Amino acid sequence: MIWIYTIKSRIEALEVFKKFKVLIEKDGEKATKILRADGGGKYASIDFEAFYVSVGITHKVTSHYTPQRNGLA
Repeated sequence: MIWIYTIKSRIEALEVFKKFKVLIEKDGEKATKILRADGGGKYASIDFEAFYVSVGITHKVTSHYTPQRNGLA
């Protein structure tokens, strides 16, 4: 499945992530447990943190601009 969506602003990120989460969980038949993202802040707003808690996702932050961590992010 190919899913392409451009996030034009940080405000859109949460709604896009919610849609993406539903799609990948339907396709993979497994729940999302961890979200790893760089320290850029796009996935670290108060609304995102509240969403993570409500659905049981652990948010892990990797170092910003470190390509060595690409295998983890």
